[in-house]
Parts: sequence; structure tokens; C-alpha cells
Amino acid sequence: MKGDNFSGAIGRINEALEDLLAVWQDTKTFWNDHNAHLFEENYMKPLYNATRQAVESTRMMSDVTRKAVQECTRGPFDVE
Repeated sequence: MKGDNFSGAIGRINEALEDLLAVWQDTKTFWNDHNAHLFEENYMKPLYNATRQAVESTRMMSDVTRKAVQECTRGPFDVE
């Protein structure tokens, strides 16, 4: 991953999260008791929320890094 290109990582994280959620939906058709609901509340929902926050933070970091690279590679006579 290049220092200013996080989009590939973001895409892979989103794809992995979608895969996990699809498998979880399939699992819930067979495992639908109190423990399944506890597992969803204690693990799946927090994992989903943390992953969404990580993706958003990574997007923000990507923007900051991209701007820093642009500013560091700008020549003394370049005009904005």
C-alpha cells in the first residue's frame, strides 16, 4: 500500500465485513437462541461498529496523507 493510497485497504476491509455479515445471517437461520442473540449483541454489533469507525478514520487519514504528499511534492513555483 502506498503512503497516500488507502482505497485498496478500505475496499478489502469493506468486502471482509460484508462477507462476515453474510455468513452471520446464514448462521442465524440455524442458531437462533438466547446465546446467539448474546453473541450478536456482545460481538457482532461492536465489531461492525468498530470496523465502520476504522474505515471512516482510514478515509480521513487517506485524505490527510494525500494532501501532505501533494504539498511535499509541490515545487517552489507551482501555483495552486
